[in-house]
Amino acid sequence: MKTVLRFLVVVLMLFSANLIYAEGIRVMVSSFEGKPADRDLAREVTIMIAEDVMQSKGYVFKSPTEVMSDVIGADNMGGLRFNNLEDEYSEKNLELLEELAKPRQGFELLNQLMETVDIAIGGKVDRGGNAIKVELMAVDMKDPSHYTPSVSIECDETRLEDEVLMAVRPLLKNVLKVRKIFADKLTDRKWSKVMYAITTIEMRKIDIEMDYTGDRPDPDIQKVNIVPPEGLDANSTTTLKVRSLEGKIIDIVFSYKLGKLEGVRVNTSVPDPLMKTEQSEILTMKSDAGYILKFEFVWSNGVMNQAKLYPALNPFGDHGE
Repeated sequence: MKTVLRFLVVVLMLFSANLIYAEGIRVMVSSFEGKPADRDLAREVTIMIAEDVMQSKGYVFKSPTEVMSDVIGADNMGGLRFNNLEDEYSEKNLELLEELAKPRQGFELLNQLMETVDIAIGGKVDRGGNAIKVELMAVDMKDPSHYTPSVSIECDETRLEDEVLMAVRPLLKNVLKVRKIFADKLTDRKWSKVMYAITTIEMRKIDIEMDYTGDRPDPDIQKVNIVPPEGLDANSTTTLKVRSLEGKIIDIVFSYKLGKLEGVRVNTSVPDPLMKTEQSEILTMKSDAGYILKFEFVWSNGVMNQAKLYPALNPFGDHGE
């Protein structure tokens, strides 16, 4: 059975909203998953963590029922409301919440969902012999680019509560810890967009915008946009040159027509003009802030058929300082 964890936590990893902590950091504890034989244990762990959040200074506990009520409105809850932790994480209540969520899919709902909590915490429980394994996962709602590694605990049942609670507080603090973005500028935190600035031989500034997915910890580039500097002739073609770290010149060509930018081409000389088979070359350049960008060129029969641009370091990766 799908749990509220699957519905909410996956959503939380893809969307976010800018939030202000008014009365405390709002934490939603999702129902922990487990095999059928481990469901009671998973529920016990869920309640254990929820109670700890409720008693923790600086945090405000948000139950899945309260979150759903905030999103769709109390009048649409069919009388469902948060009473106590035992009822909240019962199979019956979780199934009712799933039913409420089904007809309300869509971006508007998802953005509303993002605005009602700051951190979501969940995970799964697995019993193997005398050992119990718990995987804890926390998601920062306001910053999808901030990936927080999950925490795994393995112990016997007598140590379960101590081990779990010992891991929860550091995990919550780690979620909101500021992480360095490896790019010249973070232009859109919500949608994981960054920018690199490069200076041409002509001393013109070109911005290179990169749009990433929200997937963590290794998001993929979805779109690269090379932005022309201001002041170019809006009725002709302008070529600006960048010298690669290897010494070779890369041409960036901006084509305008009737005052509008029609296209941007990137080019460099083919390594061996006489070679008839496919050949490739990677040239690097350094952004104004010192980040390495790679241009990957591919030619076939002396004609360029591919030019790809990407950073040497994933801007949202964990590369240390």
